[in-house]
Amino acid sequence: VNLVNVEPAIIKRLTFLAGVDDAESWYTLAGELQDVSFGDGAPIFAQGQKAEATYFVLEGSVRWERRKPFTALGEPILRYRVGENSLLGQYALLYNQPYPMTATADGPCRLLQMGNHALDQMIYGFPFIRRQMMPYDIIGRLRTIPWLAELDDMDISLLAEAITVQDLPAKQPIYNRDESNPDTFYIIDRGQVQLIEPRLAPRE
Repeated sequence: VNLVNVEPAIIKRLTFLAGVDDAESWYTLAGELQDVSFGDGAPIFAQGQKAEATYFVLEGSVRWERRKPFTALGEPILRYRVGENSLLGQYALLYNQPYPMTATADGPCRLLQMGNHALDQMIYGFPFIRRQMMPYDIIGRLRTIPWLAELDDMDISLLAEAITVQDLPAKQPIYNRDESNPDTFYIIDRGQVQLIEPRLAPRE
């Protein structure tokens, strides 16, 4: 892990602070900001660990996975990769819980480590920041889907984080049987999708 001093200009990259004066943000956060670099495969935090900081990806990417509660060797129930200009670990802060997933450097990466105590002060003073730290509209949409009703706030939020919204024109292929990714599934928000099963070649 390599630490570098943080300059005030870094505040402009933190889009979740939009609507707050840069000088105000720097005054509150400056004492709890660290520019931290990790090598490939380096652990950043572990699921269940006390959350003392939230991270912002400055360079590179981080992969995370959430395992089944109370099952140390359980299969991951959700895994995702976050890239530059993305938040990491914010849901521990927002829901006042330990880190809900394990995060690992996916190649060399550089992160801005932000102390949760200072971020709490920012959210207290500017409550709208909370909505800007999560995909609020997607979370709301997921809550309307019956088969997701049993998921708690944390799981819904992490699922929303892993969702990519796509607007597709009519007759646009989505995937085919040979190319589909078994780690990906689709939720139809609007419109209809036609499923076509290719005919099997006749047996000789």
